[in-house]
This record gives sequence, C-alpha cells and structure tokens, in this order.
Amino acid sequence: MPFALPLPRLNESRDSLTKFENKLFRLFDFVNGETLQEIQKSEQAYLAAKAYGVFASWAKDIDAHQMQESIPRFHQLDWRFENLEKAAKEANILSPEEQEVLNFYLLQKPLVEKYLEFQASCPLRITHNDTKINNLIFSEDLESIAAVIDLDTLMGGLLLYDFGDLVRTVACSEVETSQNWDQLSLRPAIFEELLKGYWEGISEIASKEEAKSLLIAGEVMTCIMGLRFLTDHLQGNVYYKVQYPEQNFHRAKNQMIYLKSQQDHAEEIKSLWNKITGLKN
Repeated sequence: MPFALPLPRLNESRDSLTKFENKLFRLFDFVNGETLQEIQKSEQAYLAAKAYGVFASWAKDIDAHQMQESIPRFHQLDWRFENLEKAAKEANILSPEEQEVLNFYLLQKPLVEKYLEFQASCPLRITHNDTKINNLIFSEDLESIAAVIDLDTLMGGLLLYDFGDLVRTVACSEVETSQNWDQLSLRPAIFEELLKGYWEGISEIASKEEAKSLLIAGEVMTCIMGLRFLTDHLQGNVYYKVQYPEQNFHRAKNQMIYLKSQQDHAEEIKSLWNKITGLKN
C-alpha cells in the first residue's frame, strides 16, 4: 500500500473510544501532509482518484459481505427514489419551482433501472463510500497521497459509488451549496483525470460490467444526493442542518443542474471511457 490508512489507537481498555470530561475521543497516528477542500490543479484529481482505486484493489480479497453496514442502504439509489416518492405524496402544496425540481427527479426512473442492473451484475467490494478530496492527506508538496482517511463509512459497496462521488464532488464547477445556477456544469477535463486515475487503480480487478458502471457513476451519486436533499426539504429539514428554510431545496436544485449537465455530456463521457479503458461499450 503506497499510503497510510490511519485507524484509531486502542486505549488501555483495548477500546478505540475514550471518555474524557463526558465526551468521547479517538486518537490517530499523525500523518505529515496537507488536506485540500478543492483541487488546485487537475493532476490532483488524478492522484485522488488513483488512491481510491488502489485502495479498492488492495482490499479485493476481503469478503465485503462480512463488513458491517455502517450506514444501511447508504448509496442505494432505488431506496432513495422510493423515499422521495413517499415524501412527495405527503408534502404540502408545492411552489411551481419546487414542482419542477420534483418532476425532474421523478423522471429519473430510467437511471434507477440502470443502477439496479449494475447492482445485480457487479460484485460487492470494500469501498470507502465518502470519496471527497478532503478525505485524503496529500504529501506536503501536494505531489502524492500520504493517507486515505475518514474510514467510518468503510463497508461493502460498488466501485461506482467511490468513482461517482469523486465525479460529483470534484468534477463539478461549483460546490453543492452554490446557487450560481448558470455556472454549474461538469468539467470534462477534470472528469478525464478522475477516470484516468481511478481506472489505473482498479483496472486489474474490475470486470467489464464494473468498468461500464463508471459511465453512469457520477449520475447515480449526484441523483442520490439530489433525492436526499429534496426529500429532506419536503419533510421539513429533519436530517441535514440548514442555515435557512430553502437551503435543502437549493441543494437539490444544484444537484439537478449538475445531473443534467452530466447527462448532456454523455457522449463525451463515453468517448473518454473508450479511450481510457480501451474497452467498447
């Protein structure tokens, strides 16, 4: 493994959690390096994606079915879709804009069906499940990865989850809280770096179906978050913390626009996939 995977140190009671002044603490080995909230250059997208791919390959012999599900149905798109359908039936009268965004998500059933096909045909693997750029520690010169951190969501999953969340959070031109609607879009050059890095990390273990699943991975993970934000908005903001009542709705609109952009770039994504994987869809 070319980087560290820091796990909590055990205390004298052989427990990873220590209670002090009525609060719980964990202690980790210190890793020299730097964390980023967003990439500063495209090469960092490549490094990040390759690290998460290398991690999946390293864990290939671990039986993912034996891993405890830390967050049940965390990335299960069909379940998130059903939750939105239920929330929509129970919601109060919606504004025209709310109805427009809701209708968009309810029309994503074909994406749900594609996801279910890959869920049935792809093996369960050990995945990180929260592949944001700030869950990596870069070297001090930002030229390599020193550690993959925040392993609390480590569990069985599909490779498309980890790659898709990279696309969702790194390849978008704006953060998920942005309301710069006209500026929101997929950055194809960053997508290319992500795919290049992740494929280098997983190419020796990935089946053809897993490789094909990467084509819609960004759409799946973006849709999941949009569904979650909109469901929470319709339910009265009971899960995500908000700074104002419409924030979850704006987050859902943000993800809707980004999902549209990915779908508009589907042919370009396919072309990049063909070039990088060397496979034919």
